[in-house]
Amino acid sequence: MQRASHLGTSRGRARSICRIPIGKLTSRSASAPKMKRFVHQALPESRMSLFASADRKRSIAALKVSNAAPDQLTALQARDEALAMYIEALTEGNFLAPGCGGDDRLSKAVSKLAARLAGDASNKLDAIVDLNVQSNETAISAARMLTACGEVDQRTQALAAASEEMVASVGQIRSNAEDAAASAAQMKVGAEQGMSTVRLASKAMERVEATANDASDKILALSAASEEIGAIVGSIDAIARQTNLLALNATIEAARAGEAGRGFAVVASEVKGLSQQTGKATEDIRERIQRLRDEVELIVTAMAGCKSAAAESKGVVTQLGEEMSSVEARTVTLTGGMDEIANILNQQTEASREVAEGIAAIARMTLANVDQIKSISSQLDVSQGIAGRQLQDIAGLSFDNKIPRLAKADHVIWKKRLADMAIGRVTLKADELADHHSCRLGKWYYGDGSLTMRSHRAFGPLERPHALVHDHGKRAAKLFADGDLAGALREIALVEEASTDVLRLLDDLSR
Repeated sequence: MQRASHLGTSRGRARSICRIPIGKLTSRSASAPKMKRFVHQALPESRMSLFASADRKRSIAALKVSNAAPDQLTALQARDEALAMYIEALTEGNFLAPGCGGDDRLSKAVSKLAARLAGDASNKLDAIVDLNVQSNETAISAARMLTACGEVDQRTQALAAASEEMVASVGQIRSNAEDAAASAAQMKVGAEQGMSTVRLASKAMERVEATANDASDKILALSAASEEIGAIVGSIDAIARQTNLLALNATIEAARAGEAGRGFAVVASEVKGLSQQTGKATEDIRERIQRLRDEVELIVTAMAGCKSAAAESKGVVTQLGEEMSSVEARTVTLTGGMDEIANILNQQTEASREVAEGIAAIARMTLANVDQIKSISSQLDVSQGIAGRQLQDIAGLSFDNKIPRLAKADHVIWKKRLADMAIGRVTLKADELADHHSCRLGKWYYGDGSLTMRSHRAFGPLERPHALVHDHGKRAAKLFADGDLAGALREIALVEEASTDVLRLLDDLSR
């Protein structure tokens, strides 16, 4: 009876030690529900039967060990306790916990399960990190597109306003051209009238010149006649002097004749008086003829000037006629040119209006693209939130080489925050941003967690580009806060350059 009781007690103790339900193990940790979900996601349903199978095998083993020696039973208890603690560590996500190291089938199965779970967790981390990287890179590309589209939108809006002003300006120019064309047409009419007047003036000047020539000829004839009259007056004067001399001789002879010559003396005296009167009259005529000749000479001189002025005026009128003809021809050309300009400006007005409408349509489409990209960015934020929560869950697990892979996601998220800042979606302050010592990668890099990785070829070169990413990022935030968007974008471009090296080196560390 005592042996039976001992056997029963041994069987009960074995069952209590070996039968450790999974639910009981996973309830020991706050992270157990996450781990349980992960176990269900990581392994097919057939794998989950391993624990039930282990329970059954432990029951069978309990029957077999009921007759075992106490030292064997103690060893089994120690093994099962170690397995229980190991499984509990696995349920808490600690895949770095030391294994049991047993050679029995159960220990090997648990070790195999742990390796499988660790591998699945590692693969899932890689997948989630890649998902985060790709989604954030897509969001960064969307932010860049939004920046470019925003700039295009601003420029198209400005161009649309400028095109509308151009249409108004072209319309004003067209109106001015039409007014100029009308003025040119009026000028053409005036030139034609002026040309007609010049022709009339030219004919009148020809008549004036002809009249002046005729008057000059007549004045010259009058001058010649006055000279002839002067010659005749000279002859009369000579005759009067001769007559006076004859009368004087007759008077002398009559005086000699005495009484007999008295009558002849009277006649001679009368002849002498007539001769003297004739001389005076001749002198008066000579003076008048001289004055007439002087006046005629003045008239001849004046008529010569009149002829010269008439000839000069005719030349001026002729030249004016030629110039008016040239002006008329140029006016015709100008009128045609202004009409052509007006027609071209009419066409240009239509073309400018079409250009303005096209630019306005582009501006509307660009604005629609901006809104669409903003919508895409919002949708990406949702997917990134889901991926971020998955990343946070998997980050709570412990397995080899986790931090360098998580750092890739952290790094891209850092870049996305800068990109969101550049488009005004978030506000960042330089003094609130982490430096390269206090971020997750920095804490790992400068802490004890990286001791086993410091001999890796990518470890040393990682420090400088990682520091540059943070330095340029903080400068970008400061410049953006100061209103220097161009400077902030330049710093973000430098972040991109350093980021390429960081991601490359992290990939190398993760291999």
